[in-house]
Amino acid sequence: MIKPSKIINLLGISALAMSTLGVAHAQSGDNYNRISFSVEAKTQVDNDEMRATLTKTTEAKTAKKIAKTLNDTINNALAITKKYPDVIATTGRHSTYPRYGSNNNISGFTGNASIQIKSQNFEQSSQLIADLQTMMALDHLSFNVSDKTQDNLKTADLGCRQAISTRSSNHRSGLWRQRLQDRECTAGQ
Repeated sequence: MIKPSKIINLLGISALAMSTLGVAHAQSGDNYNRISFSVEAKTQVDNDEMRATLTKTTEAKTAKKIAKTLNDTINNALAITKKYPDVIATTGRHSTYPRYGSNNNISGFTGNASIQIKSQNFEQSSQLIADLQTMMALDHLSFNVSDKTQDNLKTADLGCRQAISTRSSNHRSGLWRQRLQDRECTAGQ
């Protein structure tokens, strides 16, 4: 099983200035009742999704032969992917272009077609890639944070922002009316 590398996903609430709390300065001119507040949250997130692109490139004398070869390859590849229920496979780009000989006449055609796969099941996707490499070349492989995990992180970020907003409102409403020296508060998660 391929073990994905870890990435740091920064959820950013990087500087929440509390200078507009509306707390008055002391008459003596001292800088009392001032609070500086900043919050930073970091979450280490595993890359939980594998994505790969496999490509078939072929050459032939006619565009028709290229189209048949590429269509057969893609259809066979899609049939193989059905053995792996946790893997999502989609067709990708498909192109055919002429090759020119010495007299600027078309001497043949080159074509390519691709298939993209993605899955959170690394074992199945690795085996599928191995199966498909008998007829296609691995063009690209990457590990990413899945859309579902990103959505969960955004939800957590929203909760953190709401908590900070609530605390900020409490400060403005006078819950901390005691005489404070200049302080710096840092909250981390």
